[in-house]
Amino acid sequence: METRSELERRRQPPTRTTGTAFDRTLERVNRDRGVPARAAEAVADSAENAPAPTLPVALDMLGTVVDYLRTTKLEPAERVALGQGTTVRRGRGYTLRGSAVPGYDDGRS
Repeated sequence: METRSELERRRQPPTRTTGTAFDRTLERVNRDRGVPARAAEAVADSAENAPAPTLPVALDMLGTVVDYLRTTKLEPAERVALGQGTTVRRGRGYTLRGSAVPGYDDGRS
């Protein structure tokens, strides 16, 4: 009889997963790692209610998109962000590389 390692035993080909199957898998992983169910739920709940990150993220934007945005009405902060980007030549076109603090609309306003 062939013996397989734990990794080989758990390895499976990609499949479409339903929400129920995902929940069962998550519960199994938490159980295997010794994470209490209430602790995992608390982390998930706190992540849903967490404020948006305030650290800037790097953005690469196609030159054609940048050209279009420059012709539209932008907020002053958006126009400054476009002006502070670095142009990187890419073949016949270019990419604007910049950074910005992500914002989001939670639908509450």
